[in-house]
Order: sequence, then structure tokens, then C-alpha cells
Amino acid sequence: MALLSDYTSGTISVAANGTAVTGVGTGWVAAGFREGDLLFADGYTGVVKSVESNTALTLDQPWRGGALSGAAYRLRYQSDGSRFSAQARALIEMLGGSGNLEALGGLESAPNTLPYFTGSGQMGLTAFDQEARDFLAAATEEERLQALGFSAFMAGLRDDADAAAHRQGIGVNDAGGFVPSAQMRNDLTADKAFRRGNILGTVSQTGGTPTGALIERGSNANGEYVRYADGTQICISPLLQPTTNVAVGSLFRSNPIAQAFPANFVATPHGFGHAAADSAWVNAQVVSATGGWNMVAWASFNGGVFSRIGAIGRWF
Repeated sequence: MALLSDYTSGTISVAANGTAVTGVGTGWVAAGFREGDLLFADGYTGVVKSVESNTALTLDQPWRGGALSGAAYRLRYQSDGSRFSAQARALIEMLGGSGNLEALGGLESAPNTLPYFTGSGQMGLTAFDQEARDFLAAATEEERLQALGFSAFMAGLRDDADAAAHRQGIGVNDAGGFVPSAQMRNDLTADKAFRRGNILGTVSQTGGTPTGALIERGSNANGEYVRYADGTQICISPLLQPTTNVAVGSLFRSNPIAQAFPANFVATPHGFGHAAADSAWVNAQVVSATGGWNMVAWASFNGGVFSRIGAIGRWF
């Protein structure tokens, strides 16, 4: 039996002025029908817009004939040559008249160059060297920065969330021995930075290295003291009034007065003293680093002598 040139299996139904065509006993998808194929029935022709299934397709325009139900039909394949011609014509229409193809064809190709548009229907060439190709081929931001010449270290700083993270990234941190910020914060300890707020305070040291404030000053019932970060300590007694009532030749002295230090020393300090009268003086003998003073006042008269004694040495 000779093969038919068209597909005729089954029957079709379509409403007047409708675009939906249904089939019974048809296999349109299996037969390979697609957009652009032709439908013939009852003396009318329709162009297929799409094929949804073996039994359903849609026409590009409403059916001009009357309603059909269980009618015979013919489906004819559009040749590939016609399809290619239509697509080529559409492409030519899109490109034709713009001058783009002519501009591209007029360029003289050269190594490491890239064409680009300089205007409507105009093109030129620009350098497109290996570095540019590496940049476009980079998969990550870090790789793109390295393609531009940044080191891996510099490229790694790109995603720092804030200034603190950036300083950490470049090593400006406590571990690197840097001050954490250019402006001294009021919560920095003395081992980070000195400022007006922590110059005065409690001095301290570890292994001979100062770790606290620069200057410490204090007082108690035994007098007042000042300590410096370098280890120097000065103690001053409270105001004393010994009585010089012991005759020694033509002079008078007081009985020895024991006075404790307001703060102990680490080694025996040097003693000194002061008397308020012109013809009086004191002998400020130091007992030991922690033993305080043993003071004797001297005068050319028998009476009370306002005096203060001091000691200077080291607290570490």
C-alpha cells in the first residue's frame, strides 16, 4: 500500500472560530508535528501554533470553517527547508540595516584584541591581553583582585566587616604589640596606653616590669607616701612635736620617737627630716625597710619642736 503524503489517522473536532483542536485516535506528538505544520479539513486550512499532546493542538488563527465533530482531516509537515528559510529571513531582518555586521566585517583582526561598539553601526578594537582574560575567567572576587595584581594577602582584606576586623587582618592587634586604635579609649589598661585617666592609680610590677599606673599616692595614720612606676617610693610622717628636754651640754634633745612608715619599702631607705624652728634639727634614723623611723629632735632650747621626717627608697 502506498504511503500517504499527509497524516490522517483518527478524527478531529473544532468549534467555529475556535483555535483548540481535539483528536480521537490521533498521535500528533508521536508523529512529530510542531509549530508551522498545516491542518486541512472541510476545504479549509489552518496553521498549527502548538501541539500540546497526541490528541490536542492549537491553531495560530481561529478556524474559519464551521464547527467540526469527528471529522476527517489532513496534517501536513512543514519542510525543514521552509523553516530554515523563515529563520534566516528573520535573522537577516533583525541584523539588516543596522550596520553592525558591516562594521564587524570591516575590522582587521589582531592578536589580543576585542571588538566593541563605538556608536550606532560602528565598531572598534581594544586590547584584550592575558591579564584581562584572567580577570574575566576568575571564579571569585579574591581571584579577580589577584588578576589585577593584588597579593593574596591584600585580596583577603576585601571582606572585612568593619575597621576592627580590618586592623585584625593586617596584624594591628594586641598580639602584634600595637595600640588597638589611634584614639585612646577610656577602657584601655596601663599596659596598652597611658592617658589622663590612668596616670594616677595603683602602681604594680611583674618581674621588675611596671604593669600599673605611673604614680600612686596614699595616706594613713602613719603619714603619706608616693610611689612611682620606676620603683621609687617617698614616705613623709605626720606632723610630730617632740619635746627637747634632755640637756646635752649646751644643747637639748628629745627622747627617741618610734614612727612607722605609711608604706613599707623593699630595702632600707634613706632618712631625712625637718624642724620648724631656726635653732632646731632632727635626726631621722631609719630602722629597716619595714621598721619605720627612730627620730630624735635637737634644739638650743628646752621646748617643743614641730617636726616631720621622711624616707626615700624603693618599693620594688
